[in-house]
Amino acid sequence: MLSFDQTEIKEESLIIEIERHQYTKEYIDLTKDFYLKM
Repeated sequence: MLSFDQTEIKEESLIIEIERHQYTKEYIDLTKDFYLKM
């Protein structure tokens, strides 16, 4: 539902890779259901 009430914005970051092909635990937890080899 679209609303025009003012609310506080919650901003977050997600780091995907630490180094090449070394993924963060947060990224793996978020995407593990969609990829076979993580």
